[in-house]
Amino acid sequence: MARQFAGPSASAGEGGDAPVLLVASDEIVLDALLRVTAAAGVNAVVVGDPSRVGHGWLAAQLVLVAAVDLAALAASGLPRRPGVVVVGRGEENPAIWRAAMEAGAQSVVWLPAAEAWLVQSISEAARQGRHDCPVLVVVGARGGSGASTLAAALARTAAGEALSSYLVDLDPLAAGLDVVLGVDGVPGLKWHDLGSAIGRVPSAALRDGLPMIDGVRLLTFDRGRSVPPLAGVVGSVIDAARRDADVVVVDLPRWLLAPASTSSDGAPAVALEVLSRASQVVVICAADVRSALAAGRLVTGDPLSGFRVGLVVRGPSPGGLMGSDIARAAGVPLLATMVPERGLDRRLEDAEAPGNRDRGPLAGTSRRLLRSLAREASSGGIGRA
Repeated sequence: MARQFAGPSASAGEGGDAPVLLVASDEIVLDALLRVTAAAGVNAVVVGDPSRVGHGWLAAQLVLVAAVDLAALAASGLPRRPGVVVVGRGEENPAIWRAAMEAGAQSVVWLPAAEAWLVQSISEAARQGRHDCPVLVVVGARGGSGASTLAAALARTAAGEALSSYLVDLDPLAAGLDVVLGVDGVPGLKWHDLGSAIGRVPSAALRDGLPMIDGVRLLTFDRGRSVPPLAGVVGSVIDAARRDADVVVVDLPRWLLAPASTSSDGAPAVALEVLSRASQVVVICAADVRSALAAGRLVTGDPLSGFRVGLVVRGPSPGGLMGSDIARAAGVPLLATMVPERGLDRRLEDAEAPGNRDRGPLAGTSRRLLRSLAREASSGGIGRA
């Protein structure tokens, strides 16, 4: 049952309207969570039995779940929802990341290191007055599929339609999305500036610090400091961006989804934080046999299981392979087919941002994806599959 506590962390039982829900049978974790909610000056409903969460599961802005209660909560049949954070204590356990992904959680944090992050997150949950914006995650079926080009075009097209647009680059091994947008070495906030600042990136600081290119706020890597961002930082940054923007586009490199990557602070943790925040995962695939096979392997693999995935197929098709055939074989919806855009490679080489030509296939496909996303967001259809 929900428990009532005195002071700023109190809430009137199971039916309270507190912005934060604490699900914790672990008394040590619960005591720590009560301290951080008190430090944030925020009301919280506390539930010690995960099977008795009640309507507060959907009513709260933020749900904090003790790691030991994760399995029981997942078995309770509650619907998936955004804003769920799993809280563990002691040494990080890679198995918790997998369990959190399966339960639909968006982040995993560890006490006592994450107490400052929790204070910040709880404070922002209490202040939250608007719904977070949609997040589009773009992944290439294989190398050279054009994922970075499509991600840049989506963000650029959104900005061209007077939407506040954020573009997040997660590939430290690539040339950089600043180059894709036609600028090299633009000054402003980069990933290395964020360090290990888990949860310490206010939306206003991100908005004011990021460089803006053609109306797009861009977070990418600094030359010579191409170190992958830490798990925890990525989720905090995306959360800060989506509280401020109209649309957030993430260029997620394929290697972050590799099953062979199993370290708790590496690829799976970062991929989980991105995918759990995705309104739509867009897999872009060339219309050839190799790409079709790669797309099928990617979308049916474990990393993307349970997430909202769709396919964009781009021509030319040397063997006459249809986008509908590829999507049918992969078992995912076909979001768009895109004919080749004449002169695109040369224009990119000449530092022209993708999507600049309003009547081109790339800009048209971007508008189609954005408008579909907007329609579903307005009808409440955005979320996990």
